[in-house]
Amino acid sequence: MAKRSTQRTVLSAENLDTIKVKTPHSLTGRMCAASRHKETLRTDSLFHDPLAYRLAGAEGREKPMGDWVMVPRTRFVDDLIVKHVRRLESESISPRTTNIVLLGAGMDSRAFRLPGIQNTIIFELDQETTFQVKEPILRDEALKCRERYTLILDFAKDGENAMRKALEGHPKFDNMRPTIWILEGSHHPHS
Repeated sequence: MAKRSTQRTVLSAENLDTIKVKTPHSLTGRMCAASRHKETLRTDSLFHDPLAYRLAGAEGREKPMGDWVMVPRTRFVDDLIVKHVRRLESESISPRTTNIVLLGAGMDSRAFRLPGIQNTIIFELDQETTFQVKEPILRDEALKCRERYTLILDFAKDGENAMRKALEGHPKFDNMRPTIWILEGSHHPHS
């Protein structure tokens, strides 16, 4: 059953860089962050992710994941989110709150870096080990969205209805709001 992440452990910057995730799925998230970091260093980068280096950690930076697919995919999804948030806001008479649900969120940092998402509430769903590493890294970072929530969910173990139950049970998820659903890169067998 899904539960909310409440990780509050205080770790040093060095420990955060060397701490390891516990599953291959979560390691993939760190490897993806390493690819975003490499792209951020380029003078002609397609996006800028100032958190990617820290989110990747040493274990992710050792083996970045396929820049040839990660970079354009990241840019495509960034643009898709911003485009649809703008469209939804332009169709509304007053400021409209939009849900963004990131399934298998990994080390995603869009809540902290995308422009124009100030009226969104982001829900990140992933394994507990991901958030045990990710949340201390992001603890002092300012959000670009209105609110961000993490929900612990292991898609392989929790069953097909667990995601719906987790979101429906969350006090901030309003299924009457427009929702942008992102399932990015979860087609690889991780567990």
